[in-house]
Amino acid sequence: MLSSAEQENINNDNTKKYIKRPQKPDEESYKLALEEVKNKIDKLQEESDAINAKIGASDNGPAGSSREELRGQLDRLRGKQDEIKKSRSSTIEKIRSLGDSIQRKKRDLKQVRDKVQYRTVKDIDIAISLIESGTLKIIEEKRTIAEISNLERSKKSVKQFEIQQNAIDEEQKAIDELKKTLEDSDFKKINEEYDDIKAKLDVINKDLASDREKRNELFDQKKKIREQINELFANRREIQDQHSKAKSEYWKYQEDEQKRRQELRRKLDEEREKQYKQDVADRKREEAAIPAFQSDIVTCDNLIYYFQSYNGGKSPQPQPHTPSTTPVDSNIRQPDATSNVPEGAVLMKKSDREDAYFAGGSKKHKKSPKEKKAGKSNSLQLPFSVMDQLISFKIATPHNFSDIEQTIEGLIKKKEYFIENQERITRENIEKVEAEIAAMEEKGFGYKKKVTTSEEEKVKMTTVIISEDDEKKNEITAAVGDTKKEKTEDN
Repeated sequence: MLSSAEQENINNDNTKKYIKRPQKPDEESYKLALEEVKNKIDKLQEESDAINAKIGASDNGPAGSSREELRGQLDRLRGKQDEIKKSRSSTIEKIRSLGDSIQRKKRDLKQVRDKVQYRTVKDIDIAISLIESGTLKIIEEKRTIAEISNLERSKKSVKQFEIQQNAIDEEQKAIDELKKTLEDSDFKKINEEYDDIKAKLDVINKDLASDREKRNELFDQKKKIREQINELFANRREIQDQHSKAKSEYWKYQEDEQKRRQELRRKLDEEREKQYKQDVADRKREEAAIPAFQSDIVTCDNLIYYFQSYNGGKSPQPQPHTPSTTPVDSNIRQPDATSNVPEGAVLMKKSDREDAYFAGGSKKHKKSPKEKKAGKSNSLQLPFSVMDQLISFKIATPHNFSDIEQTIEGLIKKKEYFIENQERITRENIEKVEAEIAAMEEKGFGYKKKVTTSEEEKVKMTTVIISEDDEKKNEITAAVGDTKKEKTEDN
């Protein structure tokens, strides 16, 4: 028979959902997988380092160093040029202003010259001389005189042209003078040096242009290797995450399984403790329900019968003992008066009882004359067991046959005392046991759990395992261990 805790556990196992038992992660396979990924990463990292070395060599080569040096020189020359340009800014501003003035005057002079036929006074004088040297009619002469008058008047305007042109020339001369002041030898030297360095830098850049494509290829290779390394790192993280998840699931299952086993063990212990308490209480109640002095009364009867055998049964007859009929508490199990008497047992004869008290005697043999003489004496020899029983009842031990009557009377009185007080003492014993049981309820009956290896082997928990192949078929294998209740008696 299974205990209620075991039966409850079996019922729970039959009704719960299928549980797929997680496998314990293989640490060796996990380490090998990580080692393989690590080797691949190291190999790619070596290739990346080699490419970085090539890129660094191309950056730090002679051409690269010369280019950086020339760039530094150009920067220094630009700084000097800026300083000189700042100091020459006022002169340049004057040149620009004079240039604007010259351009404006040239435009005005051109507009005026376009309106007259002659550009210079000399040209007008030549024209007048030609007119005066010719032979003309009177009408033509009047027209010629008028034309000469006009030419004379235009001389004034033409003279203004010359004045304006002279002013333009003067301003141009001023510009030329200012430009001469700007033509500094240091500034010119700096410009020439700048142009020379710029030319060298252009040559170097042209030489490095062919290496740029190779460097770009190296950068592309480096990028691809970096992507592969990142993929391997992601793969390693995935392996670690999967291993950690499997490990967590496995130990979570083990923890839940351990809790379930502990819970079942607790229930089994409670069942055992409950049964132990019930057994102790039943045993104590059963012992207390036995009528008091029952064995003492039987012992008195046996001793009375024994001593009566010495005087031929001539002694006070003891009153027959009837067990107490006082009803006992229904909660107390009544003793079975016949349970301890074997079926078919009969009362021993007096001679057999007498032999029983003198058990261990020697083999019968003929008495010698001395023994016959001693047997006729008045002294009484009793077995130690009889003497011990008389002493326990506080009855004087008879030393001769004449003391037997007094001993029998003492036994009869002792028996009557036992019979008269049997019901009271039995009731007191029952009350005492009930009080003792109540006190033991508070102290736990002194129950101590004893979990041995054999007990743990007997208590096998139900575990539902579904294999990969049988998962679709929903075949469940349940192993249930039978556990027998152990009874511990508290002496």
